[in-house]
Amino acid sequence: MRSGVRILPDGLGSTGLAGVVTGPGLIKAVTLAQNQRQPRRRDLDGFKQRIIGALIIVSLAVIFLPMLFDEPHQARREQTLEVPPEPEMEPVEVEQPREPEMPESEEAPEIPTADEGEVERDGARDEKITATRDEPEPDRVSEAEPTPEVEQEESGALRGAWLVRLGSFSNRDNALKLRDSVRDQGMDAHSETVENDKGTFTRVFAGPFVDEQKAVSAMEQLESEFNLEAMVVEGEE
Repeated sequence: MRSGVRILPDGLGSTGLAGVVTGPGLIKAVTLAQNQRQPRRRDLDGFKQRIIGALIIVSLAVIFLPMLFDEPHQARREQTLEVPPEPEMEPVEVEQPREPEMPESEEAPEIPTADEGEVERDGARDEKITATRDEPEPDRVSEAEPTPEVEQEESGALRGAWLVRLGSFSNRDNALKLRDSVRDQGMDAHSETVENDKGTFTRVFAGPFVDEQKAVSAMEQLESEFNLEAMVVEGEE
């Protein structure tokens, strides 16, 4: 039996002994198979394109939809962030600080001045001096018979000491005022009654001081405080 291809009337080849299609029949069979596959491939390609298109649309929606929804919020946010114009400020006058008023210093009490010509600086001691202790007057026994003021002579305690003589006064009250003012300054002070050809005077002394230098310092202080002229003298018995 010969092997080969037999041409059929419809143009198809026949199979040989091995059962393999040969000749024009094979070409037609392949072409038919390809034609049967093309509709399926076209359908698959169209499906892929539709999927790709859907993905593109979804991607665009994901990108643009939030922008569309956020746009009104952004507009509202911009409105809330508007800064109002600054109000016009009226000029304010600032008062200059005033300097504190210093209280006026209290004037020193008026000190009576010594009678002119009675402050002696020559150190003469030819006058009779009677020292008084400035003790309070004793109780009067009877108003009809007043007891005279008792005067006591200075003891020898002033010997060798130094005194500051502040002045002599014909008015005893003025002398006592000066004496009290000196005592208010924390210094010892006393008065003496002096009799001479001009009359009776009351001298005021500060002290006694143990040495001349302390007496000079006290004199300078009292002259500045009471605006008077004083002198340092040495105490006697």
